[in-house]
Amino acid sequence: MKIQSLLVGLLLVCGCSHAQPEVVAVGKGSYASFPPPEVDKQARATLERQLYLTADAVDKPVPTNQWWTNLLVDRYAGQIWAFPHQVSANDKGINIAFPTRWNESGSDPISENPLRIGGEGFAPVDARAKSWSDWLVSFRLGENDGKYFDITLGRGLPYVWIEPKGVTPTLQMGGETKFFSPAGAELTLPVRTASLGVESGGRSYGLFAPTGSTFSRQGDTVSVQFPAAKQFLVVCPLPSKTDLATFQQFAYAIPRSSQLTWTYSPEKAAVETKWHLETEALQGTEKRLIQGWLPHHYRNTQNDLKFGALSYLTPRGTMKCAIGTDFTITYPFKGFPPMYPSPQNREVGLAHDYEPERMHDYLAKYATRDKYGDDTYWGGKSLTQAAQYMFIAHQLRDSAEPKLLANLKAALTDWYTYTPGEKAHFFARYPKWKALIGFNTSYGSEAFNDQHFHLGYFTSSTAMLGFLDPQWLKEYAPMARQIAKQYANWEREDANYPFLRCFDVWEGHSWAGGLSSPTGNNQESSSEAMQSWSGLFLLGTALNDPKMQAAGAMGYAMEARATQEYWFNQNGGNWSPNWKHDVVGMVWSGGNNYGTYFSGDPAWIWSIQWLPMSPALSYLAEDPVFAKKSFGQMWAARKASKDGEIDLDKVGTGLGNVILGQAAQVNPEWTVEQLDALWDKNSGVAHDNDTPGLTYFFAHSNRAWGQIAPDYRVSSPLGRVYYDVRTKTTSYCAFNPTDAPQKVLVWKADKAVGSFTAAPRQLTIVSKLTP
Repeated sequence: MKIQSLLVGLLLVCGCSHAQPEVVAVGKGSYASFPPPEVDKQARATLERQLYLTADAVDKPVPTNQWWTNLLVDRYAGQIWAFPHQVSANDKGINIAFPTRWNESGSDPISENPLRIGGEGFAPVDARAKSWSDWLVSFRLGENDGKYFDITLGRGLPYVWIEPKGVTPTLQMGGETKFFSPAGAELTLPVRTASLGVESGGRSYGLFAPTGSTFSRQGDTVSVQFPAAKQFLVVCPLPSKTDLATFQQFAYAIPRSSQLTWTYSPEKAAVETKWHLETEALQGTEKRLIQGWLPHHYRNTQNDLKFGALSYLTPRGTMKCAIGTDFTITYPFKGFPPMYPSPQNREVGLAHDYEPERMHDYLAKYATRDKYGDDTYWGGKSLTQAAQYMFIAHQLRDSAEPKLLANLKAALTDWYTYTPGEKAHFFARYPKWKALIGFNTSYGSEAFNDQHFHLGYFTSSTAMLGFLDPQWLKEYAPMARQIAKQYANWEREDANYPFLRCFDVWEGHSWAGGLSSPTGNNQESSSEAMQSWSGLFLLGTALNDPKMQAAGAMGYAMEARATQEYWFNQNGGNWSPNWKHDVVGMVWSGGNNYGTYFSGDPAWIWSIQWLPMSPALSYLAEDPVFAKKSFGQMWAARKASKDGEIDLDKVGTGLGNVILGQAAQVNPEWTVEQLDALWDKNSGVAHDNDTPGLTYFFAHSNRAWGQIAPDYRVSSPLGRVYYDVRTKTTSYCAFNPTDAPQKVLVWKADKAVGSFTAAPRQLTIVSKLTP
C-alpha cells in the first residue's frame, strides 16, 4: 500500500519558527515572506495544519472559504451541501442525504435516511480533494493506490458521479425498499440494466451505470457488477419517481470543469454573467446535463434559463432545473458614488435643519484621532471610518481635510509596509497556502475566517484615499492589489491566490468560515460582504483597472440579490412556513440561524446586516416599502424580546448609529429628529468621536436629496440619480475620479435625457441637464 505516493500529506510549515522572514517589496509597500516570530503563536496552527489533497493538487492555490472547504482539513469529508443533496464521507464510503422537508423550527431541511454507498471489503483511510473549478469539486475516497472512489459533485447538479477503481460498489438503504424501471414498472433484483429506480425512506433515487451492469440484492445491501469495459455509478435524488427516464437521459454527462465569466457595462447599468460546464459523455453522446438554479438567479434578472417541471427543496428556497451546458444571467447594477452628496444649503427653513457648524465640529474632532486598531478587523474599520470623514471634509472644503487625509495616509502606509520586528500593522505570506494574512489577526482570520469582511475595509479606504491622492495610490497600488486578491482574486492566471477565495459563485454570496466546519460553511454579516465588493469596485475604478472594477460589480450585483433573497426573504417563498422570524442572522450551508456570534439581541441580528453605513448599502432600501417594513419588524422584535423596546440613548454608540444609519435610508425625517434629540441630551450616540458625525451627514443628505430614482441611470460608474418628493426635484450626481472634466450621460429608462459635467476629483450634483 503506497498511500503517500497517491495521496500526499502536507504539513504547511514555512521553515523554522524562529527564522526571520524577508521583506518582499511591492511598489513602495512590502510584506513579510512568512509570519515572523513576533506573531508565530497566531499563525502556527494554520501553518502546520495537514491538508488532504491528492498529489496532482498539491501545488494549486488552496481554496479556503468555500462550500466544500472542510474536505481539505477533515480526514473524511464533512457535510458537503451541493444541493439538492448533502454528501459526506467516512471510513466505509459516502452518504448521500436528500432533504425533502423542514425541521420543526423551519431553520434547516432535515438530512435523514441517507443512501450509503461503499464497497465489498472497502475501507477508505481518508478523503482528499482531487480537482475543483468554479462550482464543481472532485475528491478521492481511497484505501490505497488500487482501491478508491473518485467522486464528482457540483452546486445545483442533482447527480453524484462515482468512478471506482478496484471496488465493487454497494448501496445500503434504510427501511423498506422498492425498485422500479424508467417506465415505472416494479422490479425484483437481480436485474441487468443501466438505469434503476429506488424508493427508500420516503424518497426516490435514480441509479445509473454502464449498459450491461447488473444490480443484485442481499438483505439491505445492493451491489453493482459492471461490464469489463466501463465502471461508473451515477446517483441522483429524484423529485418524483416518474422523472427517472428524464434523469437517465442526462446522467452520463459528467462535468469536468465549470467556469463563470462576466462583463460589466456602466452605460447599460448591467453585469452579464455566462456559465459554462465542460462535460464528458461516460457513455452515449449526450453531453448536456441538468443544472439547478436558485431564486437569485431567476428572479429580477434577465436570463435564458428554460425551466421545465423539475424542482427541488433547498435551504435557499426552490431550486428550478434547466438543461444544457451554457447559460446567461444578467443582473442590474447602476454603481454608486463613494460618498453621499452634501446637504449644505438644501434644508433651509426645515425643522431639524442641517447645521454646518456642527458638522465642522465633528470633522475637527475626528481629525485629532491618529490611532487605529492593531488587528485587521477593528483596524480596518478605523480606516474606512477615517476615509469617510476625509471625503466629507473634501466635499465641504472643510479645514480639517488635510489632517484627515494625512492621518489616513499614515495609517494605510503603515499597514502596507512591513518593518522587521514590528508586532502589528503588516501582512505576511502563507507560501504553501498561496495567501497573504494581515497581522494582528482576529476572529480566526489567521485561519482565513472573515477575510472579505476585514479586507473590504482596506480596499474601500484605499480607493477613497486614492481618489483624492492619486500619487499615493500609484505608489501603493501594487500592495493594494495583493490585499484585494487575497479575498477576491479575479484573475485565474494569477496562481498566487485561489480564484475568488470567499465567493460561492453559484449560491451568489460569500462564505466567512475559512476552513469551514463538519456541518458546512456560514456567513453572518451580509453587508460587510457587500462592502468587500464595493471596495473592490471602487478600487478598480480608482486604479482605472476595468477587470478589477468588473469583478467588484459582478460580486456586488449577485450578492445584493442573494442578500435580499436569503437573509431578508424580500420576495417571499424561500423560508419554511415554520420559520417564525423576519430576518436571518447567519446563513449556513444547510439552513438558517436567528442570532449572531456575539449577541442574541434582535436589534443586532438586523444591524449586523446594516453596517458599515455607506452609499454602497443602497440595496437595503432598493424597495422602500420593504425597507420600512423590515425596519419596523426589527423594532417590534426587539420590543418583544427580553432586551425590551429600543432606547437609542442607552443601546450604545455602535448599535445606536447602525440603527440610525439604516433609518437614514428608510425615514430620514425621523432620523434627523432623533439625532437632534440625542444631541440635546448630550448622548454619546450623537457626541462620541466615532460614527455620529457620519450618521449626521448621511441622514441629512438623504433628507436633502431624496430617494434613489429607480428609473434613471448615468454613464458614470460612480453616479446616482435622486428624487426629492418634497420639492419634486430630480438631481443627478457623479464623482469624477480623473483630473479632467467628465461628461456624464443620463438615461430615463432607455431614453437619453441629457448630460452634465462632473468636475475633476469632485462629487458633482446638479438638478438641470444639458439637452
